[in-house]
Amino acid sequence: IYKVFGITIFSSKTKKVIKLIFLQPLIIFIITLISILILDLSLILTLTTKYKLWPPTNKIGFALKWILTPITILGLLYLTLTSPFQKIYILTLIPIILGLIIAIWSVKTLTLHDTVGIKGKLSKKGPYKYSRHPQYVGYISMLIGLIIYTHTLQVLIISILAILWYILATYTEEPWLE
Repeated sequence: IYKVFGITIFSSKTKKVIKLIFLQPLIIFIITLISILILDLSLILTLTTKYKLWPPTNKIGFALKWILTPITILGLLYLTLTSPFQKIYILTLIPIILGLIIAIWSVKTLTLHDTVGIKGKLSKKGPYKYSRHPQYVGYISMLIGLIIYTHTLQVLIISILAILWYILATYTEEPWLE
């Protein structure tokens, strides 16, 4: 039991729980940061070396995509949902919702196999009439909305690295799309 001026404040068990609550966002941030850094480095390796990890055509590429991408998304979602909310931030839902609509429309235009890069040919219908990578445009729009909504350094860092990933991915996919 901890006492301040003779008044009992916290038991040692309560203090441990409070420390865990304050450490949890930091731990989530570090895990998310490591995840997006590995994804970014995989694209840099693809662009600068003979190792082609993106688009995923081997087990390592698919593992990077299907393990690290959900970790990054869930971490970013957690960091966003734990940030303070103010009514003015309702306007930031515009780029988030618009990006979500574009991303869903893009995925729906292609088959699931085309979307994940298993098979397919270059599409020029739906949102692909306007952009070669409309899914990435939608995701970047959502990330910009999250940056504005949360106005936290953690979300800013993760989102900028995610945006960098989407930009680099377009260059790694270009030979595959031709």
